[in-house]
Amino acid sequence: MIAIEQTPSILRNAVFMGPHRDKHFELTHQSEILRLVELNRIDAARTLAQETAEQCPHEEISWVMLSLVCEVQQDWQAARAALERLLELQDRKSPPSVHLHYVRVLRCLGENLLATAVLRSALQLWPEDTMLLNEQNTLQKHTPPHAPAAGSNK
Repeated sequence: MIAIEQTPSILRNAVFMGPHRDKHFELTHQSEILRLVELNRIDAARTLAQETAEQCPHEEISWVMLSLVCEVQQDWQAARAALERLLELQDRKSPPSVHLHYVRVLRCLGENLLATAVLRSALQLWPEDTMLLNEQNTLQKHTPPHAPAAGSNK
């Protein structure tokens, strides 16, 4: 879960989650969404992020922003949908942070087995990523004993 007070820094750093081509979006919509979150106008930020994702469905940053605002609102289904769209757009070029967010959202939905599978795939791509390894440790604590652990060859 993302604390409200962490949100501005997360949104400011959202550009690291994937490349984007539309500098106009970066300078206007991202700034406005950030401003709304800083003012604790989360519903307005969500509305703008949703509208932007609908208007710019091929811009990765629009899905990044929407997923983060949905996470702040703890709307895990909407965050999942936005992250799945982002992963689809990035087509195997997603950085570890996107996979990490996806795993955490799946965990919030109670889908630990799917989260384990997603994490296992991410660890195959980035076996030394500290955040993914930390998530693996956390997830293993919440995975039933009969389920294969993230990173295992089973």
